[in-house]
Amino acid sequence: MLVKLRNPNGHAGWRGAWGRASPRWTYELREQLKIDSEDAGVFWMGWDDFLRFFAEVTVCRLVPHMMEGREFGWLPSAFNAGQAVAVDVYARTQIEVTLHQEPHRSRGADATPTLVDIGILVLKEESDGRYVRVASTERVIDHLVHVATELEQDGYVSRYLIVPLCLGQLRSDAPRKFRVSVHSSQPIAMTSTPTDAATLARAILSLAVDTGKRTPLLSHPLLGEVLCIYQLEDEAGICIVAENNSHFAMRVEVDASEGANGPSEGFISTRGLLVSH
Repeated sequence: MLVKLRNPNGHAGWRGAWGRASPRWTYELREQLKIDSEDAGVFWMGWDDFLRFFAEVTVCRLVPHMMEGREFGWLPSAFNAGQAVAVDVYARTQIEVTLHQEPHRSRGADATPTLVDIGILVLKEESDGRYVRVASTERVIDHLVHVATELEQDGYVSRYLIVPLCLGQLRSDAPRKFRVSVHSSQPIAMTSTPTDAATLARAILSLAVDTGKRTPLLSHPLLGEVLCIYQLEDEAGICIVAENNSHFAMRVEVDASEGANGPSEGFISTRGLLVSH
């Protein structure tokens, strides 16, 4: 089996088996596949070599008149809550959002990629300043994550916020960069914008309330349930969010010493860091 590829720079090609100068080509096969009439950057590889040299394949959806925008920013860390991408919408549009984390490797002769958890949360800004969840992904330990959704337009312009979710870096003093790519069926305006701990906390709470497992901890005869916890579980681990609906300070203790697979590892507390009023 052969795979046809093209180098993005349009010049250099594959020089191994089934490369353009490979003796494996017969005259009939070269004519049938039009090897000699292709651009210089187009080449063929055997299936085994393709699996050896490429780690992943991304399927791109081609939509007529689709527009593309890209923004860069910082993931949350011990220094601040990181950045988000603000999107202004002037007409109802279909969008596809891809979040990439910067390449990062450990040091030493046996350096390996060190990936952190990433996810996407798309929020709509309401007229009263609140944010409502429109779409989201689970967190993954991967180079990128993707979500597709539809953005509505209310009035002249509607504002949305694309929030990169990364909880494993909240206490880290080594910030990581991200890149957000957006493909839209209608014109939009994008800009990278700083976020704060309260906005990030509200974003995580909205995700937990909509998709997490809810457990009431404390109820009041008149006020109802005043303290609840939500549990989000995905490939990147478990996130526990506490919601206090009273006017009093409360403390929630979590025993992570024993679990189904033994003691928890990499436990990070956001106490005092992510608080939403």
